Amino acid sequence: MKAIILAAGIGERLRPITDRIPKCLIPIGHKTLLSTQINILNECGINDVLVVAGYFANKVIKVYPNVVINENYATTNNSHSLAIGLNKVNNGSGLILDGDIIYEKRVILDLINNKFEINIATVTAKSVEDIGNRVKYDDEGYVLDIGRNINLAFPWEIFSGIMKVSGNSFNSFRKEAKKNIYKNEEWTLPILALSKKTKVGFQSFNENKYKLININNPDDYEHAKNIFS
Repeated sequence: MKAIILAAGIGERLRPITDRIPKCLIPIGHKTLLSTQINILNECGINDVLVVAGYFANKVIKVYPNVVINENYATTNNSHSLAIGLNKVNNGSGLILDGDIIYEKRVILDLINNKFEINIATVTAKSVEDIGNRVKYDDEGYVLDIGRNINLAFPWEIFSGIMKVSGNSFNSFRKEAKKNIYKNEEWTLPILALSKKTKVGFQSFNENKYKLININNPDDYEHAKNIFS
């Protein structure tokens, strides 16, 4: 199994911390966020890890050399980074992860071992003010819709920035995600498009049972340091 980490973004909401380093290199204890992610993936048997960098890419390469660069990181969205990463990955199974999340080993193992061929990880919103892409799903656990403005009853599930794609679905997703129409969009859009063609499952990683944090702002960062340092 392979993994692609999308880490090209600027990290505006974490300034001034990200004035001189990309978000993926913020320190968590004695390691960087990126090192923590990769170490846990390695512990789960995933050693083929590709990082898509952009902002301060030269600093990312010094930490981890298996990098491709989104030269247009400032004018595109993470779907473009995903397409660049998928261009470098052969057929097979894999995980796709945002570069601003931190997780425990159990999250990755449970996601890999889940019955769904295509599976996204979600977290349950703690407040109606929690931002992110909300996930609408049916009674069987399959995704019906993903978006920031979906009208759902609280508490809703929020996409956490991790996806497993395996089997023949990998090629289908790669073909969809590489379409130029997504260049300036979030990578939830090709996931949504895929869900209209085939079944995409979801798995909720409730904070009461799992350690999984999306680091969007300084409060998230402090929370991550308290949990993982």
